[in-house]
Amino acid sequence: FASSVAGATNLLPGVSDTLRGFAKRGKADDGDDDGDVATDTTPKRKPRSRQSTVPHAWFTHFYVLGVLVNLVVLAHALQVAADLVTGGNTEGTVDGNPKTSISITNEIVSATRGALVTVLFQIHVTRRLLESFFVTKHRDGAQMHVVGYAVGLVYYVVTPLTLAAPETLARMRAVLMNAIADGNAAAASAAYGQTVTSFGKTVWAFARTAVHGMYKITTSGVTYDSSQVKGLANAFLNLLNPRATFVLSGSLLFAIGNANQHACHARLASLRKDSVTSGGGSGSKVVESRGTDKSVPGSNPTTHYRIPRGGWFDLASSPHYFFEVVLYVGLFLCAGAGAVTRLAPMLAAICANLWVSAKQTHVWYGKNFPEYPKGRYVMVPGWA
Repeated sequence: FASSVAGATNLLPGVSDTLRGFAKRGKADDGDDDGDVATDTTPKRKPRSRQSTVPHAWFTHFYVLGVLVNLVVLAHALQVAADLVTGGNTEGTVDGNPKTSISITNEIVSATRGALVTVLFQIHVTRRLLESFFVTKHRDGAQMHVVGYAVGLVYYVVTPLTLAAPETLARMRAVLMNAIADGNAAAASAAYGQTVTSFGKTVWAFARTAVHGMYKITTSGVTYDSSQVKGLANAFLNLLNPRATFVLSGSLLFAIGNANQHACHARLASLRKDSVTSGGGSGSKVVESRGTDKSVPGSNPTTHYRIPRGGWFDLASSPHYFFEVVLYVGLFLCAGAGAVTRLAPMLAAICANLWVSAKQTHVWYGKNFPEYPKGRYVMVPGWA
């Protein structure tokens, strides 16, 4: 969040430029920056902070990772909720005191809400993965910074864990600790009699322990019987009373955000298809003429892009980012007040990061397309 704010507001000259360079991708990373001036013989040179890039199409890796990680979390989330609603996980303490009926009820609500949020997030990342395969059309040569790529990978590992209920994380932590203990014992047995200074064997033993732990946390103890499935279904239904306002409104916002974001992505993909096939025809309603900027001789980035037209794009430059915020707000509402402390920082970081990207896109369009509509907002239709 702090880095996004610093990049957007230029609070730290030099550092802010570097942060914006890390965040750029796609059209915004085509080398169209203020700074080095191109001449007829010298093409514009990218800043050093943006010389280490990877293909923009690698965005698909984020969604593959998100689907896999969230599936593991989802399996444990459903198991925890099923155990609680069927009375199979009522032992232990809360803040050092034995569990009471009230604390158990609170645990059931927390675990069930967490499971619901994890189910919804699985729907979202699966949709994004399918879009990456069948809808999104990346321009050949489009890039993103390797730092942005690494941050994206970390994000899709951390987000499922952040959205998960504390009860789910406690179960996963317990499974992992048991697996590590078992793995350490196995590794110690395998390494018995070897010299302590054998670095290679030490690394091998650590790798075996790590793999064993991940295998256990993925597969250990995830089983459901018919009574648990029925109890879990009833627990989801119980969320509607007296919490219907938050759960229903959150689910509705999530659905609206996903549906509209998909529509925006499909419209952007149609621009790419139309720009490849022809300059007009049946797709002319959603495209605009190519840009005419000649500031980069022989390497005009605007010849690869068109101005989006129609739908939410008549109101904002990046409405798909706005609807991403909408769907995350929906998840926030579904999670409930008990999740505010862990989800609020994540939501703030998402908003800040998307705003920086939307602002870069808005500025890029205005610079490269003189005919770009002046009345369009940056990201939020009718507001900003």
